[in-house]
Amino acid sequence: MTIAEICQLSDEVRTGELLISVFIDRAIKDPASKEADRGFVLRATYPTAPLRSLAEHVAQKLSGRHPKGSAVIRGTYGSGKSHGLLALYHVVAAGEEAWPVLEKWGVQAMPPATARVALVQLRAENPLTLWELLFERAGRADPSGRASGRSLNAQVREYPTRQDWAALGREKPTLLIVDELEDWFAAQEEGEQARTRAALANLLEAAELSDASLAVALAVYGTNDELMAIINRLQPPVWDVGTAEDRQKIVRHRLIDRLKDEAKAREVVRSYIETYENVRSELPGLVNLGDLRQEQEMETAYPFHPFFLRQAYQPNFCAKLAGDQMVSREP
Repeated sequence: MTIAEICQLSDEVRTGELLISVFIDRAIKDPASKEADRGFVLRATYPTAPLRSLAEHVAQKLSGRHPKGSAVIRGTYGSGKSHGLLALYHVVAAGEEAWPVLEKWGVQAMPPATARVALVQLRAENPLTLWELLFERAGRADPSGRASGRSLNAQVREYPTRQDWAALGREKPTLLIVDELEDWFAAQEEGEQARTRAALANLLEAAELSDASLAVALAVYGTNDELMAIINRLQPPVWDVGTAEDRQKIVRHRLIDRLKDEAKAREVVRSYIETYENVRSELPGLVNLGDLRQEQEMETAYPFHPFFLRQAYQPNFCAKLAGDQMVSREP
């Protein structure tokens, strides 16, 4: 019995188009990119508990059903922050077309059909200011709404006021997505950092106004004390994707489309468990695998071994694995 008899590989794997690194700005700047392909992104996205909660929170704010409009997505490098923001962008920007997807995810609140989304990846795009691209992509080159023909920086003396930001949400439900804030902020000069802090404070305050359908989702590492002091002042909800409990399900979702024969999968799992039981007395180290006697965990992870997946998410696992392979090749 082979794995191929039991499992159907995902489209990403079979076509060789597995999306490993996500650059959310491509969703705006490159229509031919995978990031811009809404169907592909939503098929490749496993609805983790943090993502479902985040989508529901944003939908409630944009619909006027929740007072807090700011949301923080925190995690280490490579933890999935950008992928989560990209999925959020697509389900809100798609309007009614994405409602069936959200219902399938188990999200109770739907975003307004007319909501607009503006997103930026600050480190890659490196705009002069925090607000430059956000207002432009929200269709408001002049944040005050005055059609004077003057440039954005001419209209904003130093940084957008709370009312400048709120005007976006009063015009129509608006979600602003900001990725890689900390790296970009760290590269700014001191004077520019002061303007960024003021603009960010006003943005987060505007998202708290009940008469503005404005939501903002920020992706952060949580390591810059200056920025986190501003972000945490209004106590926004925080979703830590770095500790997602659904990691095993994410791996299986991305790589395996479905089980063609669940009965055979259960048969393989039972065979593994019986083998562990038979050799446990000879291999004391198997005591550490005692929880695998619960067949459900192995069935959920199949065709991957849950113990391997847990090890794979340990820090420096890939580096250690590569090092072990190099050692094994030495004469």
